[in-house]
Amino acid sequence: MLANPPLQEAVIAILERDPRVPDPLTIAVAAQGDVVALRGKVETFRERHAAIDDARQVDGVREIDGYVEYDPQRVAAYDDVATLERVMGIDNEITIL
Repeated sequence: MLANPPLQEAVIAILERDPRVPDPLTIAVAAQGDVVALRGKVETFRERHAAIDDARQVDGVREIDGYVEYDPQRVAAYDDVATLERVMGIDNEITIL
């Protein structure tokens, strides 16, 4: 199959417009013929589903080869810590008061 730059650009454009995909640059898009490959890592399952759904909406896409990953444990850990009493914010540093 030959590369299909117009199809690739159409998928990238729809990802960039979708507010459900806050960081579309984390998803690599390639298109060969009518098959689109999505690769990368997103924050949540919802973002993963949105990216694949967006690609399906593009005219000319027949098949999606999706390897967009997310880390459910990371999200669960963030949610657990964010709801603790006296947590003012979350960053990459741990400070004990």
